[in-house]
Amino acid sequence: MLMPRQRWVQPTLAIARASALIATALWSHTDEAALAQMAEHLKDEDSLPMPKLELSATAAPKTTSEIIAGATMTATVRLTRAHAAIPGEGERPACNNPQGIYEAYWLYIEGLKPEGTPNSLIAAKPMVVKDLEEKVIVDEVPFVAPAAGSYTLRIHVLSTSVIGVELSTDVTFTVEEDDVPALQ
Repeated sequence: MLMPRQRWVQPTLAIARASALIATALWSHTDEAALAQMAEHLKDEDSLPMPKLELSATAAPKTTSEIIAGATMTATVRLTRAHAAIPGEGERPACNNPQGIYEAYWLYIEGLKPEGTPNSLIAAKPMVVKDLEEKVIVDEVPFVAPAAGSYTLRIHVLSTSVIGVELSTDVTFTVEEDDVPALQ
């Protein structure tokens, strides 16, 4: 898992956005003409549709329903691909890389802090699609629960090679203090 400096969340996201603009030689993530050119390029060059994605996420411990400070918990991220190919429909496009990756996205998990304090980057890792018929990509990111209190994670998914692909969602959770006395 790539971990740039923990306080560099917004610069990291800005670099990822800029990378997509440079890779595609397009000028905007939101301009309709640029998005139309991106869709045409994907269709003509790679025989792929423009990604249509939905993002959802949860944060919970693996074994219990209660989140205890210091315990390992998992952020589970689900990326639904509404543009996934229908099984058996059409000819499978050739993959243009030796790893067999058709689509790749970056998953960033940001820990939101109080106003005036820089947010923390909890995770940065790729999410890849090797099967065009795969409707849902699920990724799990383990991390240690912080001290007791209420917290919010902001989950970001974006592409560094396709413009217009950027999703975010917030996940809140409450950490309880461990009420079991330490063994002596």
